[in-house]
Amino acid sequence: MARIPLQSLVSARQSGIAVQPGVFQQTADATAGLLSSVAGGVEMVKQQFDRAQDIHNQSEISEKRRMFRDAQGEFQNRMLEKDFHPSEWGPEWIKTLEEVERDVDFKDMAPVVQRALLEDFENFAGSSLIEISGSALKENLRRGKDNFQRDLQYNDERGFFDANRELVRNATGKEISQEEADDFDKGIDMTERNFKITTSRKADPVTHKENLPQMGLSEYEMIRELELTDRDISQLGDENLKFIDDLVKAGVISNEADLIVNLEGGDGISGELAKQYLQSYQNTLKPLSDEEFQDLEDAIDALEDLKDQPAKYAKEYYDVKKLMTSYGSRPNRPDISLYNRRPEVAAKDVGSKGGARTDVKADVREIIREYSTGFTTGGIKKNKEAVGEVGVDYIKDASGKFVEVVITAEDVSAAEQRNSQLEMDYKAKGVVIRSAMQREANKYMKSLMGVDQVVDVMKVEAYIKKNSAVWVKKALADMREELSMAPAFNPSGFPTLLPQQGSLEDRAAFKAYNSWVTPTPTSE
Repeated sequence: MARIPLQSLVSARQSGIAVQPGVFQQTADATAGLLSSVAGGVEMVKQQFDRAQDIHNQSEISEKRRMFRDAQGEFQNRMLEKDFHPSEWGPEWIKTLEEVERDVDFKDMAPVVQRALLEDFENFAGSSLIEISGSALKENLRRGKDNFQRDLQYNDERGFFDANRELVRNATGKEISQEEADDFDKGIDMTERNFKITTSRKADPVTHKENLPQMGLSEYEMIRELELTDRDISQLGDENLKFIDDLVKAGVISNEADLIVNLEGGDGISGELAKQYLQSYQNTLKPLSDEEFQDLEDAIDALEDLKDQPAKYAKEYYDVKKLMTSYGSRPNRPDISLYNRRPEVAAKDVGSKGGARTDVKADVREIIREYSTGFTTGGIKKNKEAVGEVGVDYIKDASGKFVEVVITAEDVSAAEQRNSQLEMDYKAKGVVIRSAMQREANKYMKSLMGVDQVVDVMKVEAYIKKNSAVWVKKALADMREELSMAPAFNPSGFPTLLPQQGSLEDRAAFKAYNSWVTPTPTSE
């Protein structure tokens, strides 16, 4: 935009008392008349008023120039706010320029100001029209690309990949360059490939997993796809087992033969899970044992550590649901909501809370797991693997202490059997101890809720630490007393799986049940 030198904003200085035309001329003329008799007074006044006129002229020019700029800014905002089509921007700006010219009103200006502003306006009109035309072109291109991207996404979601290839061909040289078109074509090919893989997995995850080696996946893709496939298989198994359970509850499946057929035909239902459900079907009224109860608690709580791994979390979540369903209608389940642990909820927790645990009861269960493990694992010692023909075993002496014994390779099998039984004994002992600690901790937490309405985890842990030894001693004494009533239950010293309740006859039946779940090791 042209700039007029400051000195040109005033008329040429003449000799005498002539003052440049403008708002100060009348005042200057009057003052000069009064000072005509004062030597040098008139010239001094002329210079002062010329300076004042210069300042006024420059201020007026700056103000009008600002009007030009403001008009352009307001126009561009108006075009975007009212969603004018870019093709209308040029004609609309010409109309706006005419309005600005009228508003400025060049007629009432001093001649020197008028000349400067007319030249500025002419330059502004030309440059602004070029600028706005360029903005309209850019906006038109942007809108075209936005529509192009929306169409691409629409087709991607529906698997219309040939339609996307046609879109790219039509947009080349217009909305996109040839280089961009080549990149889009590659992206479409990859998206189509991934779409087919996903469709295959969702349609039949079991068969999909079998076919994965033939799909030409990279190592990373294979790992990722296996995670997703295992997740979908687990979800499918959950749906199938839940459907079978609903049929059982509705009486549609009314005998073991039909149940076995449905369990065997259910994708995603493992043999172990099917066996567990069949057992529960045969023992509908039998409450969950302490061990089963704890296993279910542990499986639910373990989800917490997988919140930042969505695929693994989802798989384990559906595995937990299947485990819970496998117990059928048997009573005595953990009072833990799986609804609030859904994969979509867990994903939000990671985003908003960093995956931090907010379940106080879960924190307490974790503390109890650590303490109960400490009371039991310290005494377990396994036989070492044989080195050549010599190995080492640990057996109990008459006082109950472990003694290291050198054994031959032929004795290793027997040693493994003894130690396997020892592990089961201590596991059963741990179940009893943990159950006792949990009961006492639950009582304490209930008492805290009655007073503070808030459970302080640190306070609960301090309480457990202070009283755990007493609880353990009593739990083991109660266990010995119960065993004395049924000495044939487990000759090794501890029961592999204690029943929740029932008569001696129930315990005998439970022993038979347990032998199916955890067979006694045998030497080969």
